[in-house]
This record gives sequence, structure tokens and C-alpha cells, in this order.
Amino acid sequence: MITLLFAQIIGPILLAVGLGFLLNKGFYGKMAKDFEQHDGLMYLAGIFTMLLGLLIVLSHNIWELNATGLITLIGWGTLLKGLVILIAPKVFRAHIHACLTKKCLISTAGLITLVIGGYLSWFGFFA
Repeated sequence: MITLLFAQIIGPILLAVGLGFLLNKGFYGKMAKDFEQHDGLMYLAGIFTMLLGLLIVLSHNIWELNATGLITLIGWGTLLKGLVILIAPKVFRAHIHACLTKKCLISTAGLITLVIGGYLSWFGFFA
């Protein structure tokens, strides 16, 4: 039951973000530059990201080769991303900078996010 709830929450968010990446590359590029330059915002994002990852991992640490495992993987990835932002912000800032210098990465990230969001949305609402 919790798998469906997470799929219904995470799926549409990733679907919207993926579409946003593909349709508004300039906006997301500007937003990433702004994020890269504001330490306080990065700190808050690290706290929020780590909290979200912990919530998913602590309530849904189920490793399977299906949507259930994908949600667990997203939880662990989110937790690790939050840790990197908080513990090594310079590393995360360098990653953002590298992504901004390669415009194709925004499209690739958008496509991957769109596919994952579509799959989780389908699983959460129609499967």
C-alpha cells in the first residue's frame, strides 16, 4: 500500500519536472545557476533532500526489480544527494557547474526523469 502512495506522489512530481526540463531548458539552467550561488538555499535544500530521503528509506526499504525497488532506489539516491549537499557542498556545486556547461545534460536528465515519472505515475494510478 505504501508503494502505491509513494508512486502516486513521486510519479507526477518527476513527470512534471521532466517535462519542465525538456520544455524550459533556459529556466532550469538559470535556476541551477542561482542555486549554485546561494549558500543558504543550498543548505536548506540539503536538509530538505536528506529529510525526504530518510522518510522514504525508513518507511520503504524494499529491494525488488520493479516499481517498489525503484522507489527504494530513489529514496537512497535522495538521501545520498542530501548528504553530499550538506557534507561536501563544493563537490555538489562543481557537479552543478559541470552540468550547466553541457546543455545536452539538461535534455538527458529531463528525458530520464520524464520516463521514471511516467512509469511511477502509471504504476501508482493504473497498474
